[in-house]
Amino acid sequence: MLTAPIAHVGRPPAPHDLWSAWNPDPLVVGSLLVAMWLYQRGRTPGRRPSDVLRARCFWAAMAAVAVALVSPVDRMSTALASAHMVQHVLLVLVAAPLLALSAPASTLLRGSPLVVRQSPGVLRRRLARGASTAALLRQPGAVWLAHVATLWFWHAAVPYDAALASGLIHAVEHGTFLLTGVLFWRTVVGG
Repeated sequence: MLTAPIAHVGRPPAPHDLWSAWNPDPLVVGSLLVAMWLYQRGRTPGRRPSDVLRARCFWAAMAAVAVALVSPVDRMSTALASAHMVQHVLLVLVAAPLLALSAPASTLLRGSPLVVRQSPGVLRRRLARGASTAALLRQPGAVWLAHVATLWFWHAAVPYDAALASGLIHAVEHGTFLLTGVLFWRTVVGG
């Protein structure tokens, strides 16, 4: 049974308060800072045009995520459904394709501590039976279906209301948008 979604509660910040309406959530800010630090640390000194383009895409993706989750857009999203949808658009249609184009996995891994760099090999050997799952994540139809299902799920009344009522559920919503968005866009851009 579908219920009517609860209204966005609260008031948007007044125009003169916008610049003080940033979201200092340590999990969001910390995650962005760690990702940027690992990426910068893992970059190789080469200046091939493709490396420069990938780096620019990564930094633009980080900026889009920051605008969606740290800037006053986040504060406005608690009161305005339109601002909430702007967050979703920034994550799915701006940050996700930019991350797919940047293909940051190897750069982030190079920037990670040795124990982290060694763990993917161990994990890969342990998950050898899961190779079909990894192959499935590269199939355009399967990835498209997962992405569309994620978008539909979170915009149904009950999960949508739950995301509005709980910061943790809202973070999971945004994380799944970004994850399935990157998987989808990776198949589109051929990453």
